[in-house]
Amino acid sequence: MYTCEIFENQDGSGWAHLINDCPTDNYSPDWYVRLQQDSTYVNQQRCQWDEYREEFLNQEYINNYVDSIALLVSAAQERHFQKWPILGLATAAPEVEPLPDSYAGEVAFFKEWINLRINWLDENLPGSCVDPIVGVEEIAMDVRLYPNPNNGQFTLECIKCRGRELVLLDVFGQEVWAKKNHHPRTEIQLDLPKGVYVLKAGGEYLQKMVIE
Repeated sequence: MYTCEIFENQDGSGWAHLINDCPTDNYSPDWYVRLQQDSTYVNQQRCQWDEYREEFLNQEYINNYVDSIALLVSAAQERHFQKWPILGLATAAPEVEPLPDSYAGEVAFFKEWINLRINWLDENLPGSCVDPIVGVEEIAMDVRLYPNPNNGQFTLECIKCRGRELVLLDVFGQEVWAKKNHHPRTEIQLDLPKGVYVLKAGGEYLQKMVIE
């Protein structure tokens, strides 16, 4: 029988991609595991999480949403539990006890579990939202890069970039292209893989750019 300890946790802890460390035939894709090993991705993931926690992943928003859906299906839930009388019974995956024996109890239990999981993620999600590449601002008032996204051919209008070295970094922070800039308006043609890049001029971060 296949088993995995992370799916038996009842304290909101654990990472699903670690199922690869268990004796199972349902493995996480290699690319997903690889992303969690990349510091640039992990830092951006942390930034995104912190942003979402201030918006639709805050507990008040979640609770209000759950309550609205609970009200919407309040009539249907009666028919559901008449057909399948499973209130108060453990079904399938391990559940935190004591199990609720009413619909209102199930709704409250669900919100408590989400809160438990989110609090654990707050404390344990890796990364730090301080990576300068992640924190690049959009185009400054005196800088224009277009089109963006592009196919590797774009125009850079940047008065302050004249006489400075232009450098393009990939998502790993590695330099993939560099050129001394001599004009306030420059046509650039690059042969690079599709992806997200960051343009610098004289060591100053200017803008994210997407090649597609």
